[in-house]
Amino acid sequence: MTSTATTPLKKPSFCREIRLGLVVYGGVSLAIYMNGVCREFYNAIRGRGIYKLIKALTDSDIVVDIVSGTSAGGINGILLSYAIANSDQQNLADFKNFGQIWRDNGDIDQLLREPSPNKPKNNIDSVLDGEGYYQDQLKNALDKSVTQINPNPDDEWYSDFKELDLFVTGTDVLGKVSKTFDQTGKEIEIKDHRTVFHLRYRQDRIEQIGNPFSQTSINHKALAKLCRITSCFPVAFPVVTVKLDPIPGDPDSEVDQKLVKWGQLNNRELPNRDLTVNKTHQLYFIDGGVLDNRPFSYTINEIFCRTAYRPVTRKLFYIDPAPDSFLNTPQFRNMAKPNIGKVITDSLINLPRYESIGTDLARIQELNQKVTYYRMLRETLENETFDSHFNTSENSNNKELYLRCRLIALRDRVINRISNTKQVFVLSQNKKKVSELETAIKLITQFPSVNKNFDHQDEDLKLEEISKKTQDFDVQFFFRKSYFLNSKIGSVIELFQPKLQENQDFVFYWKLQRLVYIISWHAELLKLIQVTINLTMENILKANFEGELKKFWYQEILEKESGENTYLFLLAIQKTLLVDKIHQSWENWKQAIQEIPKNKPEYLLYTNNEENSKFFVRQIDQITTEMTKKDEENELLIMQEIEYLRKEGYSYSKTEESLLIKVDHFLQELLKESKSESKNQNEIDIFNDLINTFENFEYIDARLYPCEFLSEIQTKSTIALERISPNDAQFGLGKGKTQNDKLAGDQFRAFGGFFKKSWRSNDILWGRLDGLNRLVESLVDQNFVSRFQNVVTREIDGQDHCNTAEAYISQLVDDCIKYPEINQKVKECLIEVFNTGKIENDEKFNDLLNNIVLAGQREIVETDLPVVVQDAIEQQLKWNQESKANAQKESNSSPEFFDQTVNQFAAVELANLAEHSLKANTTPPDLVEYFKTSYQVGSETLQEDIPSAVRSRWINTSVLNLRDMLVTWKGEKILKSPVFFILVTLFKIIYGDLGKLLKLNGFLKFILPVIFVGLGVFCFIQLIKIAPLFTLLLVVSLLISLVLIVLGLVSNLISR
Repeated sequence: MTSTATTPLKKPSFCREIRLGLVVYGGVSLAIYMNGVCREFYNAIRGRGIYKLIKALTDSDIVVDIVSGTSAGGINGILLSYAIANSDQQNLADFKNFGQIWRDNGDIDQLLREPSPNKPKNNIDSVLDGEGYYQDQLKNALDKSVTQINPNPDDEWYSDFKELDLFVTGTDVLGKVSKTFDQTGKEIEIKDHRTVFHLRYRQDRIEQIGNPFSQTSINHKALAKLCRITSCFPVAFPVVTVKLDPIPGDPDSEVDQKLVKWGQLNNRELPNRDLTVNKTHQLYFIDGGVLDNRPFSYTINEIFCRTAYRPVTRKLFYIDPAPDSFLNTPQFRNMAKPNIGKVITDSLINLPRYESIGTDLARIQELNQKVTYYRMLRETLENETFDSHFNTSENSNNKELYLRCRLIALRDRVINRISNTKQVFVLSQNKKKVSELETAIKLITQFPSVNKNFDHQDEDLKLEEISKKTQDFDVQFFFRKSYFLNSKIGSVIELFQPKLQENQDFVFYWKLQRLVYIISWHAELLKLIQVTINLTMENILKANFEGELKKFWYQEILEKESGENTYLFLLAIQKTLLVDKIHQSWENWKQAIQEIPKNKPEYLLYTNNEENSKFFVRQIDQITTEMTKKDEENELLIMQEIEYLRKEGYSYSKTEESLLIKVDHFLQELLKESKSESKNQNEIDIFNDLINTFENFEYIDARLYPCEFLSEIQTKSTIALERISPNDAQFGLGKGKTQNDKLAGDQFRAFGGFFKKSWRSNDILWGRLDGLNRLVESLVDQNFVSRFQNVVTREIDGQDHCNTAEAYISQLVDDCIKYPEINQKVKECLIEVFNTGKIENDEKFNDLLNNIVLAGQREIVETDLPVVVQDAIEQQLKWNQESKANAQKESNSSPEFFDQTVNQFAAVELANLAEHSLKANTTPPDLVEYFKTSYQVGSETLQEDIPSAVRSRWINTSVLNLRDMLVTWKGEKILKSPVFFILVTLFKIIYGDLGKLLKLNGFLKFILPVIFVGLGVFCFIQLIKIAPLFTLLLVVSLLISLVLIVLGLVSNLISR
């Protein structure tokens, strides 16, 4: 069927959301492949091409809200997050523009430092130029992106988002030294070299918390430096220095302060500033992949700490361009005993460096198993609360465990606040204050309420008295309650998918959505209340106490070493914040919530209504501001609370309601109001269940929370883990191909991509093809049928055109797939699915997926394959010109040869350049057909497809850079060594005059390498006494260079 519509379909209001987490491994130049994969994630968010169809099939928006990256993969994570954060409904900072960084600037010729053959430099600490070329080019690319922001095309189905978390790893050479305490208060010193930079983006709170992806010059410098930190491969790139102490007016210090904030680098023990070499505190970083090349844990911890406004499906992807393979290796099959050499190399290098994801996979599996058990327990408890014979007193045996878990969690949050405050005084060298806060931590740690028996005859009574006092101020309890209620409503929403406007399900569905919307905003309020309490507690601890409060702090807490008085002091702060100050702002909040329209579904499309979102953020800010407003009686109020609590014991009987109780009562009234407005008995029963669950949540929590707390269950849903690799992507054009067929960058220990521009563009191309394949394969399962039916039914209702299912499906497929044969197959399949309500069998389903993948991949090939050809021609012309200049050849307007894999298209491209138009006899074959049958850039090799002279030049340049690094390291001592002089002389010959010598005397072609090797062995024996490591590197590099030169000579003789 052919659609008659001329304009693209408008984006539907989807009922669901698919949230993607992405882990981007380290992998040196394999990060170029990852760049292509990341581009497909960006395209999925934008709803381009076949991703519009995926959204329609799943009735879902697609967002990426958590990214974790390390080493070279961390660069892609930073760039992807930057592009996402700076794109919205109206404008886009297209991620595809960042592919140019890898293609143009990932060139070994540009990355290598330019050495002086005659005079060694004494300020070189790496082979590649990190601080100059590398960082500057990244900064320039970010600057350029500001000028490349374009309006959003009308044919994209963009999915908006509100939160984005980026985790980037670095390796702290000095290590983070900190102190903790054992259960007896003994001090323990620990050191950790892992550093995680956490960049939080909150679209609605940019004014309040800042934007780590803002388009300013300082921020671009900070992001570029962060790229260097995570990817500065040792020796290849220089160590990155970050200064902790701010310097007013210094732009470089401004950059470093952003890194200090993102990585919480100040949260450590530091030496006296006057004792440091530079009289300042500074840290030194190397590649994040040294200790953490597969950063799963950060995404796992964060992935479900999100507020959901509609049913959410979670997926965690990780990109592994070169996945481990063991079963087919000789070592695995033979099980031979290792010789002494292998034992040494494995124990010193291979085994310590190998990082398995087995632990992460096991952790995810264990977590999924725990969550499954948790769900079963939760369902059982929910059914109990609906039982008319339900009695909460039956839970008394579990009460002590429940109360202790809540108190321990509260204690740990308080200790974190004191520790954060202590770091301020560590930096300012205030030893007195540091000692006071360390004492407070020790006292809280030993506080009897959670660690040992009370000096009270009835410990249970004491525990219950404390719990009564704290329960109205436990923010996390009320947050769990809101989350639980939203989850419960979400499960009901799943049963009431709206289809038509006049359908009763439609009205009830949006009534439930309004509830979810309101409860979610209350959850956001609770989050900000917790943050406000934390910050205010830290600010109070930083201040100098006066009057009675000062007396209480020193005499009742520090002198008496009273853990209970410390606990009272901190609890009084929370009571003061939550009870005594919140009045008008809460009334404003209630009014704003009550004014949310009840019969306007479009208002509830939270992700599409930025103004509504900002309005509620302002309301929350009013509440938190009122909580923390400066008051001359602030310390007096805290002291009054302390005296009241000491006098009244642990019973709470004040007339004022805690803000948390106000939130709780308001939600309860909201549920009852929704029930009273319902006339359908089925709806009334559902609201009765929701109200019953809400009112009895403490009973449910008493059973669930100990399980959640002791099992460290941070999520209430399982994690679907998906890998993206060349071997996994077997639909469409990738069928039957492996990593060896696809990637060029996996050569030379994954440095191969830096050697040739066409290899880089090839790896980006295959990254896109494989990324699209795996996204489609993961996001569309056989349960899509009913969701797709709902989308089509909703969208054809009230349409002037496309007002039948067949017409709508036809137009949808036309908008997404432009290839007639594939287009027709997909249309026929989807129309049949809509009419029958099922997909016939697995074969039909796989055919549908394959056709969708193939359509998307054909479009990629048509745009990206010409880029590979263009890059191959550009690279070859450059090398040929270089060869002609060096050999002083006669002028020739055409290159000696082209890459065989792009020869046909290269010839056409040259003809086009020469005559400005293609002749009939130079027309290339079909791009996709050529790609399937002849394209083999991924199979090219370093030895066969890069000229030997070019390889020799790279090696010689690297050797000279290593020489300069040795001079920088050893200084005058090494310059005075006669052995060093001999080595330098050899380098000069290799770097500058070897070619001439080889032409003058054929005998030298064979004897010179032997002489060099002999001299090299002699120098090695002498020089290793002075500088063992660098001597080894130099000599190995020299030997490799000589071998390549000999191979090049033999190849040249054969060709002649």
